Amino acid sequence: MERVEASPYGQEKEFPMVNNERWLAKPTSNFEDAFPNIEAIDFEIDNNPWGHYDRLGHHPIRITRVSPKSFVACPNRRCQRGGFNFGDFLANYSYGGKGTLEIENSYPCNGDEGSPAGRKRGQGCMNSFKVKGTITFKP
Repeated sequence: MERVEASPYGQEKEFPMVNNERWLAKPTSNFEDAFPNIEAIDFEIDNNPWGHYDRLGHHPIRITRVSPKSFVACPNRRCQRGGFNFGDFLANYSYGGKGTLEIENSYPCNGDEGSPAGRKRGQGCMNSFKVKGTITFKP
């Protein structure tokens, strides 16, 4: 499909290189397509490390290659637009890796306690995510 733009002189200017296919960060439901250089992952994400949001019980989330999950929601019910994006986290660590990489770190929630529609942005969410796990890369 070609996009055509009219010039001020009545001639048409063509853009033959424009197409609608994404070339970076294509959405996929297959782990192998998303991370071809990773052999195995084993992560435990604690989305409630201090136990302040135990309304449904405290259960750390386990993520493996068989059961991948891209996003872990924030358990703070006042938090809007917050959580931990595991897909982006894994993409950042997957480039150029060799052998086995062990990770143990805490990451803050990126949400805020504002209005649900986003008109009023509140103070930042105080929750954090404790991430512990290993990434095994293909040789």
